Amino acid sequence: MSEGADPIKTFLEGWKPFTALPPGNLVRRSVLRFVATEDAEQRRDIFAKANGLYKLHRTYEALGILRTANNAKSEVFDRMIGISTSDFAAAIKNKQPKDYLLQLQEAFEFGRSPAASNQLAVRQFLSHFWALKPGAPSLKYTIYSNGVLFSTGGGTHEEMTKAFTDLGFGSGMPAGGGAIIRNGDLDFDYDTYSKAVQSGGSARQLVGESLNRWIRATGADETRVKLTYHENVASS
Repeated sequence: MSEGADPIKTFLEGWKPFTALPPGNLVRRSVLRFVATEDAEQRRDIFAKANGLYKLHRTYEALGILRTANNAKSEVFDRMIGISTSDFAAAIKNKQPKDYLLQLQEAFEFGRSPAASNQLAVRQFLSHFWALKPGAPSLKYTIYSNGVLFSTGGGTHEEMTKAFTDLGFGSGMPAGGGAIIRNGDLDFDYDTYSKAVQSGGSARQLVGESLNRWIRATGADETRVKLTYHENVASS
């Protein structure tokens, strides 16, 4: 355990935004594990398990498409990973922990900095999108009118629509649905073909633009990713 971890843990266990997290909550467990070490690689592993956005950043880094400029969230993660627990503990002792606590909330996305539901839905989609293997069966997805992409990684489009609502990401019918296949590391084909979810004429453009927008919004250089439309990827 790193020097200074005990007073931080004691403080956190009485700090309202932290105690509002239910016992057993992944973020709650991860924060305690995070402050108990100063090993950068251990901290990265903890982040990747607790924060879907940071997990995407590690994927982008491995693919060589993580944006290093104008990537505010990446800067937040980097600052938090390098934080000194002894300095954090000293700030608590001196009754000046505010800056550290704001960083902790922003990095782990709780308290004053929760992630929006549309971001959580898209991160789930992207985790399945990037987990696709070249030549593997296609990934089914749905998309909503505001460009929110969603997938459960399996199941029917009807089941995805129900899961989207059950998980609290929103309600109503999607604006479209289809499938995606991966041809190579950064090469994907997609369609808007679904018998269950009727896509409007603008779905093709909506899906392509939304994919690019969310890839960029989650920290990658979207210009490096090739997205090609087909009428039906299963038959292409």
